[in-house]
Amino acid sequence: QGWLMSTDSITQRISFNPTISREATQYSEEGNWFDGDKIRFRKGKAQNIRGYQKKITQTLAGKGRDIITFRSLDGKRYISWGTESLLHLYYGGEVYDITPVSASVSLDAGKVTTSINSFFVHVSNAAHGRNVGDYVAFVSSSVMAGVTLQGNTYRITSAGTNTFQVSAQNSANSNAANVSTSFVFYNIASGVSISTPGLGYGANTFNTARASVTVGGVVTLGGWDTPADESDITFAIRQWSLDIFGENLLATPREGRIYQWVQNNGPLTRAVEVLTTTTAGVSTGVPLENNYVLVSPRDRHVISLGCTDLTGTFDPMVLRFSDQANIDEWSPTVSTTADQIRLGDGSQLISGVKTRDAIIIFSDTAAYAMQFVGPPFTFNVDLIGSNCGIIAPHAGTTDNDIVFWMGIDNFYMYDGSVKVLPCSVRNYVFSDINFDELDKVYAAVNQEFQEIIWLYPSADSNECNRYVIFGRGDGTQIEPPYWTYGTGIFSTWADRNIFEVIHTTGTSVSLGDQFLIENEPKDVYTADAKAMQSFIESTYFDIPFGPAIPNNPEGDFLIYMDRIIPDFEFDGTNAQTSIRLTTKKFPQSEASVTKGPYTIKSSTEKISLRVRGRQAKIRVNASIEGTSWRLADFRVDVQADGKR
Repeated sequence: QGWLMSTDSITQRISFNPTISREATQYSEEGNWFDGDKIRFRKGKAQNIRGYQKKITQTLAGKGRDIITFRSLDGKRYISWGTESLLHLYYGGEVYDITPVSASVSLDAGKVTTSINSFFVHVSNAAHGRNVGDYVAFVSSSVMAGVTLQGNTYRITSAGTNTFQVSAQNSANSNAANVSTSFVFYNIASGVSISTPGLGYGANTFNTARASVTVGGVVTLGGWDTPADESDITFAIRQWSLDIFGENLLATPREGRIYQWVQNNGPLTRAVEVLTTTTAGVSTGVPLENNYVLVSPRDRHVISLGCTDLTGTFDPMVLRFSDQANIDEWSPTVSTTADQIRLGDGSQLISGVKTRDAIIIFSDTAAYAMQFVGPPFTFNVDLIGSNCGIIAPHAGTTDNDIVFWMGIDNFYMYDGSVKVLPCSVRNYVFSDINFDELDKVYAAVNQEFQEIIWLYPSADSNECNRYVIFGRGDGTQIEPPYWTYGTGIFSTWADRNIFEVIHTTGTSVSLGDQFLIENEPKDVYTADAKAMQSFIESTYFDIPFGPAIPNNPEGDFLIYMDRIIPDFEFDGTNAQTSIRLTTKKFPQSEASVTKGPYTIKSSTEKISLRVRGRQAKIRVNASIEGTSWRLADFRVDVQADGKR
């Protein structure tokens, strides 16, 4: 045992597999990274991701649920996104409200009034049918007492049967009323942003224990004339499905009508309903309720998933498609290619993802491949997988003609056959997700880094505040696939195919408002001009991690370490990271010794320390504004130090 008492140190290289792995304990996952935030792996080495910045300073009305970027034939570039309240359009540095209008009214003189020193504007309109949270636009209204309503969209802050009020941008300097006719546009009704249970009358089965009412702590079984205080009914959040038909935008709120914003009409115009018409006694049959709408890329059929069928009855498992290149015609006749197909596996159709050769249709339990075959059948739909349904309308995406999606308890891919996507953080993600808000899961692609990303709400959040990334790599040892996860602010994601940067909708941490965000711009390593923290932490590993000291493969001996030699690449003024080393004598021991954090800069050659242990973990942290870092390997100087 002479080597055990040697005072000579051995320099040992320590490296980890390029992925985060959390399927077991921090000790049994030895050889992998175990935790992290805002990091990815490039050529097998960990580095921090780039930051983000506001596209514009204007706050958004509500939380983004879908986003799309597109280009007109004359080269104009647009971004559109839908929230629970409005449909927005970004063009030329401005944001426009293109929300469809459900009604317009003219208000006589005296119907719009202000009160001195008040921001509130009162509107009188008999049986207006609006609720708090709905939006209205004043098309023409004179300046009243210093308050101008012309051209803006306003949220209703209080509402009665015949009156409502909105809040203006400035207070009135006197009591006043409109002296001429004012015209008001009522937007389509706002949806909800948080899934809520259906309670009250009609919310459960007649005369059941669940349909009960609690008064003074006494529970009475429900029945006739008794409201339910819990139920299996959930009011779904407002979702949108956005797609492009030619150079026009199709926008469909879930369970709503199909709307079209016509690019040639300009950004000051609204999206309008695609109307059912009747010619010679034959209806064009546009579906009046639609769960999800998309456009087939090669043959230009508009496809509705879960909609009113040809009899006018809503059927969540019916798939309908319009006539080819004709958004207005949905009636199957000898002169059209429109038709409907009812699918059988599942209780509702949720989403569709386009590939080069097929559209993958998802129900809550299954996946189908929909392929254009031409007349007389137009499309062929085949079941390609059961027990692999999608978790949310936007939980699937495609990259290089491979479809990826999140299910209720697994990740999946389709590359000609449906497969479970092996995931080293699966248990971590699905044990920390808000199952009441699964509808908000959003999948996207970051093509620059060959990554598939899912945004999701953690168990303690009602909105997306975390992400999980599958890095596809190229299947080689140089660029292997990986999984990472972390915290985030984004609710939607549009890759850099039309613009030079990713665009998202995101919630400001400091303000709580939503903004249009540019994500991962070149050379930006801040969170909206503030420091953005990133870190990565290893599993516990036996010291030394490798064969440098013979006869100690399982950490039998305590090891003494007195130097760490880091290998980092840095970019950015004052760029730096820190390293923290924690050691234990036994995996189950609560006692540990932590050394650091030690600051690492580009000029740092080594870290001198004195620490003993059988197992150790390393944590790298960066919180200095503008720091870009990439980690290669560590080397440590070690020597055996006995068994106690």
